[in-house]
Amino acid sequence: MNKSIPRALRPWSAVAIVAALVVLMLPAMLGGKPAAAAQTVEHFTLLPSIPADGKDGDDDDTAAPPTLSLSQSAVRPNASIVIQGSGFGTAAHNKLTRAQIGGIALLLVSDNGNLADVEISDSGQFAATFAIWPANASDHNPTLRGGTLEIEITDAAGFSGTAEVTILPPTLTITPAVAGPGGYVFISGANWPAANHAGAAISPVNINISGGGIDPDNISASTNAIGKWGVRYRVPGKVSIPATLKVQATYGADLSQTARFAVMAANLEVRPAAAYPGNVLGLNAAGFAPYDSDIAIRLASFSLPVPAGAAADGAGKVQDLTFTMPSLDAGIYTILLQVGDAVAVGEVTVLGEFIPAGDYPAPEALEPLGDNLVRVFHFNHDNRTWEFYDPRPEFAELNTLSVMSVGRPYWILVRDSDRVTINLVTHHLTCRNGSCWNRIVW
Repeated sequence: MNKSIPRALRPWSAVAIVAALVVLMLPAMLGGKPAAAAQTVEHFTLLPSIPADGKDGDDDDTAAPPTLSLSQSAVRPNASIVIQGSGFGTAAHNKLTRAQIGGIALLLVSDNGNLADVEISDSGQFAATFAIWPANASDHNPTLRGGTLEIEITDAAGFSGTAEVTILPPTLTITPAVAGPGGYVFISGANWPAANHAGAAISPVNINISGGGIDPDNISASTNAIGKWGVRYRVPGKVSIPATLKVQATYGADLSQTARFAVMAANLEVRPAAAYPGNVLGLNAAGFAPYDSDIAIRLASFSLPVPAGAAADGAGKVQDLTFTMPSLDAGIYTILLQVGDAVAVGEVTVLGEFIPAGDYPAPEALEPLGDNLVRVFHFNHDNRTWEFYDPRPEFAELNTLSVMSVGRPYWILVRDSDRVTINLVTHHLTCRNGSCWNRIVW
């Protein structure tokens, strides 16, 4: 008899097999004919129970494959994320041996940066914090190319889990889109490599401005904790008119963004030429389509309200079109008047900041700082004590600083350098070499 043993009678069913053989041989043992000897084992009906799916419990193919869960599915380069794994090997002293993103070693920032130190539980689970950045500076950086990348993590038992993460696309913005010679534009970016204190050290973004018959300008800007950066650029007075200037921002060899802005001769009269926020000013310009009422006024990042009924006259002129100066830092700004498809450009000087007096609840007043805020201290001269505000929920009942008062000094501790507007004033908060306290007057 040379037949294979059926699936149901595998070695793990040894007891059932022995019992079946004993029953088959019993007549011979008692002196009778082994009539059942002619039967094959596969015809015997005393079989162990079989699971409904037809597979026995020891089959490896019944185990679920390892899985990875990411704390964020869309991130900027060098941001920190927590990766949780399940379904990995359960052997004692199992450890992680490889973590990759786009085929390149991924930077581990927890567990001393050592994969072998990541604890895998006896149920095959782990949690660790990684930065979306290569572990080795010499490797090419797939996170700078953007798009969707695969993260793969493997343990010493050979189990691997994968998950996909999307790299947020970097942006480059120039405001306003038109400026005059000697005017200012604000060049900014978002979703660039983040200045993550737990991740890799990030180099400044390089910015090149060219065109208009001027020598190229090269400047740089540092990103903050959420991958934002910004610089104010003054258009050279000797630029050709009209001109289009090209702005190219780069990080390394793999990340580059390009934008352009126009330079026009100043043909917009602003009266007065200098004012404080809150003052009313007038605009005068010519060269528009007669009676065109499609009007827009732009100053810095503001789109200003247009008086009802405003329109060019029969000669194509706009006269004494009024607007109120918004709250801006002191300086020179480009102002644009667009009527239909035609644009007039001019300059206006802001003499100072307009700050409404009063007290502002600390949580709302400090909200523009977001996660970059660590703590605020203020010395109260009335009762000669230090007051503090900490945004973490566990300090809600312990905080002694409840309001921010205009004109008073405050010490603000931040995680990273940032340019932020709070209470209508733009502040440059710095954090370098562990020195992250900033004194501002509210």
